[in-house]
Amino acid sequence: ADEGGREYLFGIVTAGDAYVQKWAFTAGEERVAFEEVMDFIIERLERYPDMHVYHYAPYEPSAFKKLMGRYVTRAEQLDRLLRAERFVDLYPIATQAVRAGVESYSLKKLEQYSGYTRMVELKNVHDSLLKVELALDANAPALITPEIRDAVQGYNQDDCRSTEAL
Repeated sequence: ADEGGREYLFGIVTAGDAYVQKWAFTAGEERVAFEEVMDFIIERLERYPDMHVYHYAPYEPSAFKKLMGRYVTRAEQLDRLLRAERFVDLYPIATQAVRAGVESYSLKKLEQYSGYTRMVELKNVHDSLLKVELALDANAPALITPEIRDAVQGYNQDDCRSTEAL
């Protein structure tokens, strides 16, 4: 994989309950997916000026910054979102606002309180996630079968919807 690894799946759940995903197995696809996701977010911001991008833990803004730097694209749009504080990290909010009897404040551990029920069992997705990463590291995306993609996409959608429920 290139420096920092490939961002191979972008997932968004909109306020209208749609799940949007973009897959990327090559550098070119990663750039296009990043640009399309950024354009999607900015278009939503234009339509809904009070819109925010909710995420859990700091990964998403960090990944966006990495991709902006890697491909030297969408810098103004990302800067606009960052300066306007449109990214809302629910992790520090949850850890400061909620006292829960859990060993960690991971998204998965908090689902018992948010009421979210996963569609894809966590025990069934670990192997699929590993297979995707190994295939991309070996520059062999053809090894990622439709079954593997479906499992990883379901896991991503569950994470997006769990964040929404939280």
